[in-house]
Amino acid sequence: MKRTTKSILSVLFALALLMSFVPASAFATTTDTTPTVAPTVAPTVAPTAAAAATSWKALLMYSAAEKPWEIYTDAGYNSTDFIGDGVYTVSVKASDLGATSAPTTPQVFLVDINGFAKVMQDAGLTINNYTDTQTHDITKHFQPTDLTIKVYVYVDGKKITCKNDKINYGDIEEKGNFRIELFNKWGLHNACIIEDPPVNPLAICPAEEIKVIFEISGTGLNTDAGAQAIADYEASLITPTVAPVVTDTAADATTDTASTDTSADASDSSTNYTPIIIAVVAVVVVVVVGIIIIATKKKK
Repeated sequence: MKRTTKSILSVLFALALLMSFVPASAFATTTDTTPTVAPTVAPTVAPTAAAAATSWKALLMYSAAEKPWEIYTDAGYNSTDFIGDGVYTVSVKASDLGATSAPTTPQVFLVDINGFAKVMQDAGLTINNYTDTQTHDITKHFQPTDLTIKVYVYVDGKKITCKNDKINYGDIEEKGNFRIELFNKWGLHNACIIEDPPVNPLAICPAEEIKVIFEISGTGLNTDAGAQAIADYEASLITPTVAPVVTDTAADATTDTASTDTSADASDSSTNYTPIIIAVVAVVVVVVVGIIIIATKKKK
């Protein structure tokens, strides 16, 4: 019996010695360290009665001597809703008019905002940037107003030059409509619009589409949203400059090697000892039980 006891103690000692070589991390319980993020719940906002929005129609007028290139009224495809400060797009396509070829003799090219000149004038704003409509006296044109306007013109998808400092705008026909005049053979400004127009008439002969994008501010309406829209649009016109990336092949190779070694180390450090430990313990238990059974039989 004493011999049996010694044998058991020897086995247990060997087991303890063996276990001392197993890293403590092998016994650590794996814990999911992924942070728990509480779901975002949108706040409940009580509905409020929206103010009745007032809008006007901004439309592109275009005509040429060659038919059917002629549109002077709001046909839907050449207009957009206008609510004040902001960025707006109006266009006319050949397919809208049934045209099958490009015009060669433009006559009218302008934007009208129906009824909006009266709205601004009633609010006390200065909207006409001229004091004379019959001469080319530069001192009577392109005067300061309460408005800021920029125009971008695209013909068949290509941007053409538009001299914003040559644009006459205001209640040109004195009918309460706000006009941005880009070219007009019969314009009230006569020589001013014919001799030195904001756009070259030879450049506004579209085969497929002519488009105007205009910014306007100072109307007193849609001020904040309009300012943001203008800022966003102008930012979109800036082509970002990206510095060329210079790579060092040797450095890259070193980095790649280091990355590989690190990955290997990480793989080694994450080795799972649990199956080994279970196997060792199982073997030891079997041996101990066997010794006890043998010792018991000998005693009998």
